[in-house]
Amino acid sequence: MMWRMIVMNDLLYCQFEDKNFNIQDRLKQMLPYYNEQAGNVRWHKNFKICLMGKNRDIFDDNIRKIRATMDKHDFRQGIVIIDNMYSSTDAKISEGDELKLYLKELVKICDTYDVSMLLGCHNKKGTEAIKDLISDQIMGSSTLRNVYTNCLMVHTSSLSPNLRIAKIVKGGRTNKNELLKKPFKLKWDDDTSTFKKGEVIFNMAAHFETPKKSWEYRLLWEVYDNDEMKMCREFTREKFREYIPDEFGDHASTEPGKANILTRFLNRMRAYGFIDNRGRDKWYFIHSAMEELEVAGAGAK
Repeated sequence: MMWRMIVMNDLLYCQFEDKNFNIQDRLKQMLPYYNEQAGNVRWHKNFKICLMGKNRDIFDDNIRKIRATMDKHDFRQGIVIIDNMYSSTDAKISEGDELKLYLKELVKICDTYDVSMLLGCHNKKGTEAIKDLISDQIMGSSTLRNVYTNCLMVHTSSLSPNLRIAKIVKGGRTNKNELLKKPFKLKWDDDTSTFKKGEVIFNMAAHFETPKKSWEYRLLWEVYDNDEMKMCREFTREKFREYIPDEFGDHASTEPGKANILTRFLNRMRAYGFIDNRGRDKWYFIHSAMEELEVAGAGAK
């Protein structure tokens, strides 16, 4: 879908985040992928970049620069990406009145040039403890919410360096979006420098915890890390018990009062998105999620 958007509309990328040569290198890596997706369409003719000057232009009032670039290229009825809100202005975005003035100028640009705008924002510091993605975490959140139509939040995952967690926290004026407020995975592809959408996430907290420090993840990995369990189509609680290490003895116990400990554990792992079941006592591993646990070092003691 993204490449079709680029082909059908002009796209202006205004970057105030990274060094220009890093952006150039990344675009070179992306080009073959988008050329393949677009076929013979020369989509890159629709793509323009507003680069930073020698003095980097960060934390300056860049509204005039953005307008001048749009006027120079007669940019109309396209898509403008500003990366990012925090470094593209000298306004104190933590203060509502100054942020309102900045956003007012962006709205004027949208109206004057008949464009849609994608505004990159940062989260407030210290919000990871929430172990979720909610709009209150975004810098200037209370003021921003009154302006934006759609909002996609993205965060790193503790399970893998190439994995991000994403959630659409606002999805249009009608809120008609099948993934609205449902977290899902974004998987980074090093070869193309692009993200690919992955599975829905059933427990966000698992992506904010360090697997090396979680006994639950270590127990799950110890059972999974053998040929029989990795290759089996499904397993029962009894089969799972056979591979539980001695240090987790209570989970292997069938004694009265302890027999349900394993069931509760399996249900938690199902909620975390590592296993699922096909019916009564017919469990199976979700291998892609288990591979992410391995990368994160879940088996380390």
